[in-house]
Amino acid sequence: MADLEKGRRGAALLLSKMPHVIPHSERVVLFRKHIADEKAVMGLTESACNSPPTTLIVVHRSIVMSLPILQYLFIFLKHIKI
Repeated sequence: MADLEKGRRGAALLLSKMPHVIPHSERVVLFRKHIADEKAVMGLTESACNSPPTTLIVVHRSIVMSLPILQYLFIFLKHIKI
């Protein structure tokens, strides 16, 4: 376990080739620690998750370009009927 935490290549190779050698409970602890480290690197800590939710706004360029054209079309049609 200490060798895995230090990042030694032999321990990592042993874990990848023969994981059954390490007891299941210790593998679970290693897995959870690895996931926690990845979350910290990605910025997905609990404090970041507790922040207010953000809003994702997606703009479709084709719709944005067609809306003014439709507005001008309606104005044009209104003026022709008069």
